[in-house]
Amino acid sequence: MKILILDDDVNILASMKRNLRRFDISLFSNPHEAIEALNGSTFAVALSDMQMPGLNGVDFLEHVKTVSPHTVRIMLTGYANLNNTMDAINKASVHRFLTKPFDINNLICVLDDAIELYRQTNEQQTKTEEYLHQSLHDTLTGLPNRAMLSDRIEVAMHRCTREMTLCALLFIDLNKFKPINDTFGHKVGDEVLCEVAHRLKNGVRSADTVARIGGDEFVVLLNDIKDPHDAAALAEKLLKNMEKPITSITGIECSVGASIGVTLFKNADVPADAVIEKADRLMYEAKKAGGKSRVIFDT
Repeated sequence: MKILILDDDVNILASMKRNLRRFDISLFSNPHEAIEALNGSTFAVALSDMQMPGLNGVDFLEHVKTVSPHTVRIMLTGYANLNNTMDAINKASVHRFLTKPFDINNLICVLDDAIELYRQTNEQQTKTEEYLHQSLHDTLTGLPNRAMLSDRIEVAMHRCTREMTLCALLFIDLNKFKPINDTFGHKVGDEVLCEVAHRLKNGVRSADTVARIGGDEFVVLLNDIKDPHDAAALAEKLLKNMEKPITSITGIECSVGASIGVTLFKNADVPADAVIEKADRLMYEAKKAGGKSRVIFDT
């Protein structure tokens, strides 16, 4: 892990270069060069002298905190001044202070501790991000789940109200999917679901949302619809894409159809769940056609 060291005393930098060889260190005597390095690399630790011409250590470490908040910040100072110390704590959230002249072995211990803190912080951040992702996404297809879909609908509603535009919600239920699971097993069924998810995502814009909210139920949120007929046309297009044969990894060829309910909304007068339920009811009307793929559209 990289360590950035900033000090305008070239003798101190030379000493650190000799004694800190087991670390991956980048040495700087100019604060502006150190800032440039921060823009191009990730550093686990940033150690800075307090007093330097042009930019003091507190301001530099405050900048580090802004651009790389997980970087552990250490202050090196020859002035054990309480006001300076409090300034560094408040502005730059400095982790440790070392006073000059410093003991190199103590510095090594401090750097080891800082690297471990950085590692633990990043591991925790990664776990938090993974947990958040899992709580908002379907584990099989990676699509947004119902919780994220509801949030996206709420956002879309407020945008519709603000910009006086239309949005559409497509509730999609696959036809002939259960026989695939029963005949070929859940592994093939999962492949079919993943392929359907892929085709739906490829069939809409990046600004739109495709979600999986049940076993073989998908929802598509279309943003900024210019004409209601555009939503109906897209639903028919998605339907045709899903009807194309799907070949599993093992060479089994399957085909599914779908029943789609389409509803439009343009304001935040109703909750997201009500919009989903309306599209769901329309989908069931399409389902009554007796297994045929069909789109039911409601304005």
